[in-house]
Amino acid sequence: MSREVAQLIGKKLDVILSLADDELVVEGAARGETNLSEHSPFQAFGVVDPAIATAATGLDFLKSMLERREPSPPFSETTDIWIVSAEMGRVVFEGMPSARFCNPMGVIHGGWLATPLDSCMECVVHSTLKVAQTYTTIEMKTVNMGSVLCGGAESAH
Repeated sequence: MSREVAQLIGKKLDVILSLADDELVVEGAARGETNLSEHSPFQAFGVVDPAIATAATGLDFLKSMLERREPSPPFSETTDIWIVSAEMGRVVFEGMPSARFCNPMGVIHGGWLATPLDSCMECVVHSTLKVAQTYTTIEMKTVNMGSVLCGGAESAH
């Protein structure tokens, strides 16, 4: 059976999730462009004191990161994945994997591919939080329908 294989190194991946009737909806996942948004990972990174993070609504806190009043989380610098926009019940993340995320078989590591989904899912929920509310991910499952190559072939059989 033939399956499509994407080539993603040096190309942008956008993940867009929204909440509709308390269900997560994937609005889109686009790839292929090489232009990064203005919210690239080239900014301050750090962990925010929980008292500061919960003093605002979840959406206000996300916007404070986008406006660079609060630092981006350290994982953003490490993984090249970052938040691009946030509104109530809808967030957009983008990322650009480099060759350092390839496994020995020349495929982007599945953990990297799951990371923008996890981050987007968490921030969609975070955008709905009231002051002093918190959350955590209990379970996440992904199913890979094909490989994402680090470079080379366009398809695999």
